[in-house]
Amino acid sequence: MKQRIRDGEGSPLELGAAQARVEVTRLRDEGTRARQRADLARTRANQVRNAKLAALGQLHNRQNLPKAYDRAVEAFEDLVRAVEKHNAWIDDTAKALEAGGVPALGWDRKRPEGFDPATHATIVEGGIVSSVTVAGESSRREIPGLWARAAFKAVAMRRRLTDGHGALLERVLGKDVPDALRDR
Repeated sequence: MKQRIRDGEGSPLELGAAQARVEVTRLRDEGTRARQRADLARTRANQVRNAKLAALGQLHNRQNLPKAYDRAVEAFEDLVRAVEKHNAWIDDTAKALEAGGVPALGWDRKRPEGFDPATHATIVEGGIVSSVTVAGESSRREIPGLWARAAFKAVAMRRRLTDGHGALLERVLGKDVPDALRDR
């Protein structure tokens, strides 16, 4: 357009109109880009808000690990108490048999006169009752820690738990298992 004016063919009004059209087009494009940026920013802000709301909605699904831990500890305590009660039952049964005059098998394993293999107590060195047999069913004194470890090992094996460094816990927990579990 400027060249046409130099050549005497155009008018300054035409030049101004052409420049105005170019400026209007540039401003429209600038406005369109600004609206697109604003729309994109609103969309992103909505996505962030929606993600935060979704996370907030999931908050009720979060596990309370300290509470689950407390329940597991209480379950282990129950197991240990059961073993302790079992051992107390062995002691009480042995005392009742002794009070009734039922001969016990001593640590030397010599059967005393009147010994009944179906109902008796077995005493080990130091006078400790190791087991009782009543009506042919034997019950041995148990070690609470062995039972607790066996219970934890059972979970470790079922769940293939690791120590955090890749080693399976079942391999580091030992092989001892209470007789009552091994024999069932």
